[in-house]
Amino acid sequence: MNLCNWQKYQHNLVLNLDEDHLFKIAVDEHFDSIVNDYNQVLSEKELHKAKKYNKESDGRRYIVSKYYLRKILSPFIKTDAPAINFKETSNKKPSLPGIEFNVTHSGNFVIIVISKSQIGVDLELINKSFDFKPLLANCFHPDEVAYLKSSSKETADFYRLWTRKEALLKATGEGLTDELDQLNCLDNHLTRNNLVYYLSSFLIENNYVMSLAKLENGHSNFWEY
Repeated sequence: MNLCNWQKYQHNLVLNLDEDHLFKIAVDEHFDSIVNDYNQVLSEKELHKAKKYNKESDGRRYIVSKYYLRKILSPFIKTDAPAINFKETSNKKPSLPGIEFNVTHSGNFVIIVISKSQIGVDLELINKSFDFKPLLANCFHPDEVAYLKSSSKETADFYRLWTRKEALLKATGEGLTDELDQLNCLDNHLTRNNLVYYLSSFLIENNYVMSLAKLENGHSNFWEY
């Protein structure tokens, strides 16, 4: 897996969509700084959902993800963050005209990616005690199963392949399906719905795996918010 060259994001930077942009946001570092502001930025629907989480940590992670998605999108679409009005696709994926974006979160991190073409990202905190073997038969392609069984770093490779599947299906807009075993994500590109998607995977903070799926194999910028 690759390592990301994270650059510190400066708020006066002018970014454009000629390249993809990924933003890494640490929940524990950012929630306290927005606690007096997020009620004015999030929509009523988002605030209502935030209150429904049973675990406080899950609610904080949700608030951080929605707050910074609005803040990051705002300069790209020239709309104030609270005024952004998300639409939903048929699969209930949030969308805006003229820009593609995707959000993932796990553990202490939120990742937001912005692009001009279809893109998906998934992040998973590695759980070394998780028994993933019961998932192999129904969720992994036979070639992937054979690869994992022969791997010397089976757990890391499981998370790499799993996040690739999720990232791909987020990029296509399908969401998780019952046909995960038909997706072979071993290679760095895969054809889905007659389009070629490029896959890449990264190790973050030594215990997270992130995968990216996108239509255009161009340069990606990695920003630490």
